[in-house]
Amino acid sequence: MRAFNREQVAVGGVALWVAHDGTLGKSFYRAKAEPKPKGSHDGPAPLYGNSLFADLSRIKTRIVQEAVAADPTLALDIMLDSLAGQLLHGAHSYQMALEVQAKAVATDVPDELMATSNVRSVEDMMATRFAAIPAEGRFEAIRTMTAEDKAALLAGLVALTMDGTVFAGGSPGQRHHHFEQIARASGVDIASRWTAPIALFDKMRRSALIDLLREEVGAPSAENCATIKKKADLAVNVSERLPAHWLPAPMRIGAFDRTEREPEDFHAKMDEDRSEQEDMTDEEMA
Repeated sequence: MRAFNREQVAVGGVALWVAHDGTLGKSFYRAKAEPKPKGSHDGPAPLYGNSLFADLSRIKTRIVQEAVAADPTLALDIMLDSLAGQLLHGAHSYQMALEVQAKAVATDVPDELMATSNVRSVEDMMATRFAAIPAEGRFEAIRTMTAEDKAALLAGLVALTMDGTVFAGGSPGQRHHHFEQIARASGVDIASRWTAPIALFDKMRRSALIDLLREEVGAPSAENCATIKKKADLAVNVSERLPAHWLPAPMRIGAFDRTEREPEDFHAKMDEDRSEQEDMTDEEMA
């Protein structure tokens, strides 16, 4: 009763079944998405591949964690906000930057991405400062602590549960908007705690490096560097031309503030680093 052209038949299907009353049921469906030409994009190619984007947001999480651990007053506000949001206003825990289930958030990233920073993990700092708290008799030990030590313990524990990571291939959402509020309240200067190392640019696609220069420095600089054949040399040139205290977009305060658009749209078109090979010259492949 319906006609389909050759293109529709190639990507479509039909299911037929006999219903319980003996009648014939049918349903039409698309069996697979229309194939996309390799390397095509609906818009400009993203500067940072999925895994690198996740690492950058994880570094940002570590830096904000450090700031919260040093601010017991802010830590208490964060804890109260998270608990009140869930218990009074019906929010879900996954929408909050604070994991109140007392699960420590891992912020491990490749060492080369931290080569220019002296940021320590809060977990290491807590293990040093509060090493004397015993597992057995912990409650009694905490009761004897000074108010200052209790406040520092609370701040560190709150900081350990915060997570602003945008996982590889994921999209910023309500949790990340909440994290931006915390990051802004902490007053932390991320650029003073971390400087982009050469490893960051080594992990970016060649075309992304050129686009980055065009955005941050201007078209003449981008066109000048586009003639550099070796990607390693291009990475060095890009790192040297960027302004002082430059930060990649995912690490800037306010990067994931709520916008009018749906949060899922922000990062949905990011491609994995597979295009890295496509950008390499024959000399580099050799």
